[in-house]
Amino acid sequence: MIRATPLTGRLMLCLGLLFLVPALSIQVSDWIGGWHSWDDQQVLNLILTALTVGMSLWLWRRFVRWTLGRAAATAITMLVPLAQVLWWQPMFNVGCITDDILRTGQNLSLIGLWVWVAVWLWWGLDRGWSVLRTRWPLTADGRRMMTPTARSLAAGMGLLPFVVGLWLILCVFLVDVVQLDFAWHSVLICNGVCVVVAVVVWILIWRRRVTWTRRARIGTILSSGLLLHVAVLVPLCDVLCFDSEGEVCVVAIPVVALGLWLMLTAFLWPARVVPVQERIDAGLHCMKCGYSLRGLTSTRCPECGFEPTLEAFCAGWVAEEGL
Repeated sequence: MIRATPLTGRLMLCLGLLFLVPALSIQVSDWIGGWHSWDDQQVLNLILTALTVGMSLWLWRRFVRWTLGRAAATAITMLVPLAQVLWWQPMFNVGCITDDILRTGQNLSLIGLWVWVAVWLWWGLDRGWSVLRTRWPLTADGRRMMTPTARSLAAGMGLLPFVVGLWLILCVFLVDVVQLDFAWHSVLICNGVCVVVAVVVWILIWRRRVTWTRRARIGTILSSGLLLHVAVLVPLCDVLCFDSEGEVCVVAIPVVALGLWLMLTAFLWPARVVPVQERIDAGLHCMKCGYSLRGLTSTRCPECGFEPTLEAFCAGWVAEEGL
Protein backbone atom coordinates (compact mmCIF):
# COMPACT_ATOMS: atom_id res chain seq x y z
CA MET A 1 0.00 0.00 0.00
CA ILE A 2 1.33 3.43 -0.98
CA ARG A 3 1.31 5.95 1.87
CA ALA A 4 1.53 9.71 1.62
CA THR A 5 4.79 11.31 2.71
CA PRO A 6 4.68 13.39 5.93
CA LEU A 7 4.79 16.61 3.91
CA THR A 8 1.97 15.57 1.58
CA GLY A 9 -0.05 14.39 4.57
CA ARG A 10 0.30 17.79 6.23
CA LEU A 11 -0.96 19.54 3.11
CA MET A 12 -3.97 17.21 2.97
CA LEU A 13 -4.72 17.96 6.62
CA CYS A 14 -4.52 21.70 5.87
CA LEU A 15 -7.20 21.34 3.21
CA GLY A 16 -9.41 19.49 5.67
CA LEU A 17 -8.90 22.18 8.32
CA LEU A 18 -10.24 24.84 5.92
CA PHE A 19 -13.64 23.19 6.41
CA LEU A 20 -13.24 21.78 9.93
CA VAL A 21 -12.04 24.89 11.77
CA PRO A 22 -14.95 27.23 10.81
CA ALA A 23 -17.56 24.52 11.45
CA LEU A 24 -16.01 23.54 14.78
CA SER A 25 -15.73 27.20 15.82
CA ILE A 26 -19.42 27.80 15.16
CA GLN A 27 -20.44 24.69 17.10
CA VAL A 28 -18.21 25.35 20.09
CA SER A 29 -19.21 29.02 20.29
CA ASP A 30 -22.87 27.93 20.24
CA TRP A 31 -22.24 25.62 23.22
CA ILE A 32 -20.40 28.32 25.14
CA GLY A 33 -23.11 30.86 24.32
CA GLY A 34 -25.66 28.65 26.06
CA TRP A 35 -23.67 28.71 29.31
CA HIS A 36 -22.45 32.31 29.46
CA SER A 37 -23.71 35.73 28.40
CA TRP A 38 -20.56 36.59 26.43
CA ASP A 39 -20.64 38.25 23.04
CA ASP A 40 -21.39 35.46 20.55
CA GLN A 41 -19.37 37.02 17.74
CA GLN A 42 -16.37 37.61 19.99
CA VAL A 43 -16.42 34.03 21.26
CA LEU A 44 -16.76 32.69 17.70
CA ASN A 45 -13.80 34.72 16.43
CA LEU A 46 -11.69 33.89 19.49
CA ILE A 47 -12.21 30.15 18.93
CA LEU A 48 -11.61 30.53 15.19
CA THR A 49 -8.33 32.39 15.78
CA ALA A 50 -7.11 30.02 18.49
CA LEU A 51 -7.88 26.94 16.39
CA THR A 52 -6.23 28.38 13.27
CA VAL A 53 -3.04 29.39 15.07
CA GLY A 54 -2.90 26.30 17.26
CA MET A 55 -3.57 23.82 14.46
CA SER A 56 -1.02 25.52 12.19
CA LEU A 57 1.69 25.27 14.84
CA TRP A 58 0.79 21.65 15.57
CA LEU A 59 0.82 20.65 11.89
CA TRP A 60 4.09 22.31 10.89
CA ARG A 61 6.12 22.22 14.12
CA ARG A 62 8.40 19.42 12.87
CA PHE A 63 9.01 21.15 9.54
CA VAL A 64 10.39 24.34 11.07
CA ARG A 65 13.89 24.79 12.47
CA TRP A 66 13.08 26.56 15.71
CA THR A 67 15.84 29.07 16.35
CA LEU A 68 15.44 31.59 19.14
CA GLY A 69 14.77 34.41 16.68
CA ARG A 70 12.23 32.40 14.69
CA ALA A 71 10.39 31.25 17.82
CA ALA A 72 10.29 34.79 19.23
CA ALA A 73 9.04 36.26 15.94
CA THR A 74 6.33 33.59 15.72
CA ALA A 75 5.18 34.30 19.28
CA ILE A 76 4.96 38.03 18.59
CA THR A 77 2.95 37.58 15.39
CA MET A 78 0.54 35.24 17.20
CA LEU A 79 -0.36 38.04 19.59
CA VAL A 80 -1.68 40.30 16.80
CA PRO A 81 -4.84 38.35 15.80
CA LEU A 82 -5.42 37.27 19.41
CA ALA A 83 -5.17 40.89 20.59
CA GLN A 84 -7.73 41.95 17.98
CA VAL A 85 -10.25 39.42 19.34
CA LEU A 86 -9.59 40.26 23.00
CA TRP A 87 -9.65 44.02 22.38
CA TRP A 88 -12.67 43.55 20.07
CA GLN A 89 -13.03 47.12 18.88
CA PRO A 90 -14.04 48.16 15.33
CA MET A 91 -11.84 50.36 13.18
CA PHE A 92 -14.67 52.91 13.14
CA ASN A 93 -18.03 52.99 14.93
CA VAL A 94 -20.95 52.43 12.56
CA GLY A 95 -23.64 50.71 14.62
CA CYS A 96 -24.32 47.60 16.67
CA ILE A 97 -24.83 44.90 14.03
CA THR A 98 -22.52 46.55 11.51
CA ASP A 99 -19.80 46.76 14.17
CA ASP A 100 -19.95 42.97 14.55
CA ILE A 101 -19.54 42.55 10.79
CA LEU A 102 -16.60 44.96 10.77
CA ARG A 103 -14.86 43.29 13.71
CA THR A 104 -15.30 39.87 12.09
CA GLY A 105 -13.79 41.23 8.87
CA GLN A 106 -10.83 42.65 10.79
CA ASN A 107 -10.22 39.31 12.50
CA LEU A 108 -10.43 37.27 9.29
CA SER A 109 -8.03 39.64 7.52
CA LEU A 110 -5.53 39.37 10.36
CA ILE A 111 -5.77 35.56 10.29
CA GLY A 112 -4.93 35.58 6.57
CA LEU A 113 -2.04 37.97 7.18
CA TRP A 114 -0.79 35.80 10.03
CA VAL A 115 -0.68 32.75 7.75
CA TRP A 116 1.45 34.62 5.20
CA VAL A 117 3.78 36.07 7.84
CA ALA A 118 4.16 32.65 9.49
CA VAL A 119 5.06 31.01 6.16
CA TRP A 120 7.56 33.80 5.51
CA LEU A 121 9.12 33.49 8.97
CA TRP A 122 9.30 29.70 9.00
CA TRP A 123 10.54 29.02 5.48
CA GLY A 124 11.18 32.28 3.68
CA LEU A 125 14.03 33.81 5.68
CA ASP A 126 16.68 31.15 5.11
CA ARG A 127 18.82 33.75 3.38
CA GLY A 128 17.52 36.80 5.25
CA TRP A 129 18.24 37.94 8.79
CA SER A 130 21.14 36.01 10.28
CA VAL A 131 19.22 35.06 13.42
CA LEU A 132 16.47 33.43 11.36
CA ARG A 133 18.20 32.13 8.25
CA THR A 134 18.91 28.51 9.28
CA ARG A 135 17.65 25.85 6.91
CA TRP A 136 14.55 23.80 7.68
CA PRO A 137 15.14 20.41 9.35
CA LEU A 138 15.10 17.02 7.66
CA THR A 139 15.40 13.39 8.63
CA ALA A 140 17.89 10.89 7.24
CA ASP A 141 15.50 9.98 4.42
CA GLY A 142 14.82 13.64 3.66
CA ARG A 143 11.06 13.44 4.22
CA ARG A 144 10.66 16.29 6.69
CA MET A 145 11.62 18.93 4.21
CA MET A 146 9.53 21.94 3.31
CA THR A 147 9.76 22.33 -0.45
CA PRO A 148 9.09 25.55 -2.40
CA THR A 149 5.91 24.09 -3.92
CA ALA A 150 4.56 23.01 -0.53
CA ARG A 151 5.45 26.42 0.89
CA SER A 152 3.42 28.12 -1.84
CA LEU A 153 0.44 25.85 -1.15
CA ALA A 154 0.65 26.63 2.56
CA ALA A 155 0.75 30.36 1.81
CA GLY A 156 -2.29 29.98 -0.44
CA MET A 157 -4.32 28.83 2.57
CA GLY A 158 -4.27 32.39 3.89
CA LEU A 159 -5.99 33.77 0.80
CA LEU A 160 -9.50 32.65 1.83
CA PRO A 161 -9.80 34.37 5.24
CA PHE A 162 -7.97 37.47 4.03
CA VAL A 163 -10.22 38.05 1.00
CA VAL A 164 -13.41 37.40 2.98
CA GLY A 165 -12.30 39.76 5.74
CA LEU A 166 -11.27 42.44 3.24
CA TRP A 167 -14.67 42.19 1.54
CA LEU A 168 -16.51 42.73 4.84
CA ILE A 169 -14.33 45.69 5.81
CA LEU A 170 -14.73 47.40 2.43
CA CYS A 171 -18.49 46.85 2.41
CA VAL A 172 -18.95 48.43 5.82
CA PHE A 173 -16.62 51.30 4.94
CA LEU A 174 -18.35 52.16 1.64
CA VAL A 175 -21.91 51.73 2.90
CA ASP A 176 -21.72 53.31 6.37
CA VAL A 177 -18.72 55.66 6.21
CA VAL A 178 -18.56 56.84 2.59
CA GLN A 179 -22.36 56.38 2.30
CA LEU A 180 -22.67 55.73 -1.40
CA ASP A 181 -26.10 56.37 -2.90
CA PHE A 182 -26.79 52.71 -3.59
CA ALA A 183 -25.63 49.83 -1.41
CA TRP A 184 -25.27 47.67 -4.54
CA HIS A 185 -22.56 50.00 -5.81
CA SER A 186 -20.54 49.32 -2.66
CA VAL A 187 -20.92 45.57 -3.02
CA LEU A 188 -19.84 45.60 -6.66
CA ILE A 189 -16.82 47.78 -5.86
CA CYS A 190 -15.88 45.35 -3.09
CA ASN A 191 -16.19 42.46 -5.53
CA GLY A 192 -13.84 44.14 -7.98
CA VAL A 193 -11.24 45.13 -5.38
CA CYS A 194 -11.19 41.70 -3.72
CA VAL A 195 -10.88 39.92 -7.06
CA VAL A 196 -7.91 42.10 -8.02
CA VAL A 197 -6.26 41.53 -4.64
CA ALA A 198 -6.81 37.76 -4.86
CA VAL A 199 -5.34 37.58 -8.38
CA VAL A 200 -2.28 39.67 -7.46
CA VAL A 201 -1.60 37.69 -4.28
CA TRP A 202 -1.97 34.35 -6.08
CA ILE A 203 0.47 35.44 -8.79
CA LEU A 204 2.97 36.67 -6.18
CA ILE A 205 2.77 33.36 -4.32
CA TRP A 206 3.50 31.28 -7.44
CA ARG A 207 5.59 33.68 -9.53
CA ARG A 208 8.86 31.81 -8.97
CA ARG A 209 7.35 28.38 -9.51
CA VAL A 210 5.95 29.15 -12.97
CA THR A 211 7.63 29.42 -16.36
CA TRP A 212 6.17 32.67 -17.66
CA THR A 213 5.91 31.81 -21.31
CA ARG A 214 4.05 34.02 -23.76
CA ARG A 215 1.06 31.69 -23.55
CA ALA A 216 1.06 31.82 -19.74
CA ARG A 217 1.30 35.63 -19.64
CA ILE A 218 -1.40 36.24 -22.23
CA GLY A 219 -3.66 33.58 -20.73
CA THR A 220 -3.27 35.08 -17.26
CA ILE A 221 -4.08 38.60 -18.47
CA LEU A 222 -7.12 37.51 -20.48
CA SER A 223 -8.50 35.19 -17.80
CA SER A 224 -7.98 37.84 -15.09
CA GLY A 225 -9.83 40.42 -17.17
CA LEU A 226 -12.67 37.96 -17.77
CA LEU A 227 -12.79 37.18 -14.05
CA LEU A 228 -13.08 40.87 -13.18
CA HIS A 229 -15.80 41.29 -15.79
CA VAL A 230 -17.79 38.35 -14.44
CA ALA A 231 -17.35 39.42 -10.81
CA VAL A 232 -18.59 42.97 -11.38
CA LEU A 233 -20.66 43.31 -14.54
CA VAL A 234 -22.66 40.07 -14.42
CA PRO A 235 -24.04 40.70 -10.91
CA LEU A 236 -24.68 44.33 -11.94
CA CYS A 237 -26.92 43.13 -14.76
CA ASP A 238 -28.97 41.10 -12.30
CA VAL A 239 -29.34 44.12 -10.02
CA LEU A 240 -30.35 46.49 -12.85
CA CYS A 241 -32.92 43.99 -14.10
CA PHE A 242 -34.43 43.77 -10.60
CA ASP A 243 -33.99 40.03 -10.51
CA SER A 244 -35.42 38.50 -7.34
CA GLU A 245 -32.24 36.44 -7.03
CA GLY A 246 -29.99 39.45 -7.44
CA GLU A 247 -28.85 39.47 -3.83
CA VAL A 248 -27.57 35.92 -4.14
CA CYS A 249 -25.93 36.47 -7.53
CA VAL A 250 -24.02 39.54 -6.36
CA VAL A 251 -22.06 37.39 -3.90
CA ALA A 252 -22.27 33.89 -5.39
CA ILE A 253 -21.13 34.68 -8.95
CA PRO A 254 -17.81 36.33 -7.95
CA VAL A 255 -17.01 33.47 -5.55
CA VAL A 256 -17.67 30.82 -8.20
CA ALA A 257 -15.72 32.79 -10.82
CA LEU A 258 -12.71 33.22 -8.53
CA GLY A 259 -12.71 29.52 -7.68
CA LEU A 260 -12.79 28.58 -11.36
CA TRP A 261 -9.94 31.01 -12.11
CA LEU A 262 -7.77 29.51 -9.37
CA MET A 263 -8.37 26.04 -10.82
CA LEU A 264 -7.60 27.33 -14.31
CA THR A 265 -4.15 28.50 -13.24
CA ALA A 266 -3.21 24.89 -12.50
CA PHE A 267 -3.51 24.18 -16.24
CA LEU A 268 -2.50 27.61 -17.52
CA TRP A 269 0.78 27.98 -15.65
CA PRO A 270 3.54 25.52 -16.65
CA ALA A 271 5.93 24.52 -13.89
CA ARG A 272 9.32 26.23 -13.99
CA VAL A 273 12.01 23.94 -15.37
CA VAL A 274 15.38 24.78 -13.84
CA PRO A 275 18.56 23.72 -15.69
CA VAL A 276 20.34 20.77 -14.10
CA GLN A 277 23.52 22.70 -13.33
CA GLU A 278 21.57 25.53 -11.74
CA ARG A 279 19.67 23.06 -9.58
CA ILE A 280 22.91 21.41 -8.49
CA ASP A 281 24.50 24.76 -7.63
CA ALA A 282 21.39 25.86 -5.71
CA GLY A 283 21.43 22.66 -3.66
CA LEU A 284 25.08 22.96 -2.64
CA HIS A 285 24.59 24.84 0.60
CA CYS A 286 24.85 24.09 4.30
CA MET A 287 21.66 22.61 5.71
CA LYS A 288 22.13 24.57 8.92
CA CYS A 289 23.23 28.09 7.96
CA GLY A 290 22.75 28.17 4.17
CA TYR A 291 26.41 28.87 3.36
CA SER A 292 27.46 27.87 -0.17
CA LEU A 293 29.47 24.63 -0.33
CA ARG A 294 30.31 24.87 -4.03
CA GLY A 295 33.89 23.79 -4.79
CA LEU A 296 34.45 21.99 -1.47
CA THR A 297 35.50 18.34 -1.24
CA SER A 298 33.44 17.47 1.87
CA THR A 299 30.04 18.27 3.38
CA ARG A 300 31.58 20.15 6.31
CA CYS A 301 30.55 23.81 6.37
CA PRO A 302 33.51 26.20 6.81
CA GLU A 303 31.13 28.85 8.18
CA CYS A 304 29.40 27.04 11.06
CA GLY A 305 31.23 23.68 11.21
CA PHE A 306 28.11 21.57 10.61
CA GLU A 307 28.97 18.30 8.83
CA PRO A 308 26.04 16.05 7.85
CA THR A 309 26.54 12.56 6.48
CA LEU A 310 26.63 12.20 2.71
CA GLU A 311 23.37 10.25 2.88
CA ALA A 312 21.56 13.02 4.76
CA PHE A 313 23.00 15.72 2.47
CA CYS A 314 21.85 13.94 -0.71
CA ALA A 315 18.46 13.10 0.79
CA GLY A 316 17.93 16.76 1.67
CA TRP A 317 18.81 17.93 -1.83
CA VAL A 318 16.45 15.39 -3.42
CA ALA A 319 13.62 16.35 -1.05
CA GLU A 320 14.08 20.04 -1.78
CA GLU A 321 13.65 19.44 -5.49
CA GLY A 322 10.33 17.62 -5.16
CA LEU A 323 7.05 18.04 -3.28
